[in-house]
Amino acid sequence: MFSMWWLRDTTYDCTDAGWNTSVYIKKAGSYTIKGQSNNVRVMIESTGVKLYLADGLNLNCGATTYVGSRSAAINIMLDSGEKGGLVSAGIGSIDYLPEKTGTTGNMFFNAGNIKAYGGAEAFGYQGSCAGIGGGYAGHVDGITINGGDIYAMAGYDAAAIGGGCLGKVNNLVINGGSIIADKIENAQGDGRQAAHKVEIGFDGMGDNGKAVTDAVFSEPNFKYGTNDVWTENGGKVYFWMPSVDFELQSLNVNGNKYEGSIKASNTSGTLKMSALEPPNNVIKLSATIKASPKTVKKGKKTTVKVTSNSGAKLKAAASNSKAKSALKKKYVKIKNGKTVKITFTKKAPKGKYKFKVTSPAKGNYKKTVKTVTIKVK
Repeated sequence: MFSMWWLRDTTYDCTDAGWNTSVYIKKAGSYTIKGQSNNVRVMIESTGVKLYLADGLNLNCGATTYVGSRSAAINIMLDSGEKGGLVSAGIGSIDYLPEKTGTTGNMFFNAGNIKAYGGAEAFGYQGSCAGIGGGYAGHVDGITINGGDIYAMAGYDAAAIGGGCLGKVNNLVINGGSIIADKIENAQGDGRQAAHKVEIGFDGMGDNGKAVTDAVFSEPNFKYGTNDVWTENGGKVYFWMPSVDFELQSLNVNGNKYEGSIKASNTSGTLKMSALEPPNNVIKLSATIKASPKTVKKGKKTTVKVTSNSGAKLKAAASNSKAKSALKKKYVKIKNGKTVKITFTKKAPKGKYKFKVTSPAKGNYKKTVKTVTIKVK
């Protein structure tokens, strides 16, 4: 069965579409496509069209059905010379038809999780189209990728992103996004330099679906778009850098900063999580220092333990004449550590013993000094 739809509503859900369904857009306006289907292709036959793809859209008409065998899932069909077909944050391709083999307008990818297939399971002319870009013998003015998670698969003798068989893309620019594609034709980066694919992993983190943000490169003026970029394939992302001399220095994954050095001349690399330190604007706390017991019975050997909630190694010293004299005569012994042990021997005379205990700065705790008093009676 072959179905045709003239899209009049602003949103079309392709999930329940029948086999071999073509959806035609014949009037200027803004439209949204959502859902998942192996049966649908969209045909744009008007200038002034803005086509938005909902997050998670998955169209694979070319792989299993005749209706998509000569084109990608979304097609711009304009007469030769017209440049008005604009697909904003979407994917597109022109179909191969004798009367309509002209050049499309420009396509922009800014966000979203987008999958595009160009008849990968068909053969010969029936599968000679790009996943994103031109159909068989189709040309594209421009493709710009600024962000998003993009997966593209090409048909026979075509680019996954770019021109179809016998076609070309005039200007393909990659300024961001995580992109998996077996072939990207004439790919360029910021400054119109050739782009280089690098697989980026994160040490100790193999989870999918983690948000990736804040790409920092050695070139301070270079910006790489990470809008809607998520880890996949066991915690990886795929960047296309504009020059072999460019170096990725850090990325944030799920709020954690990963650092390292990955050059575009490498095919892969791994970033490591930064050491966790409190920001400068965080108010640090005073440590709580406690001693127990605080009273010792004369003539009985007793060890007093001094602790801190900061977890730092403590240091104690005698601070009054009574404690200094007993320490010199070895009536009192001090052993420093995370727990300070102050041992009173049987010979320690009665009186008040004072010790200055220092807890150094650690984590969210600042350096803290406290005098503890132990009474022997």
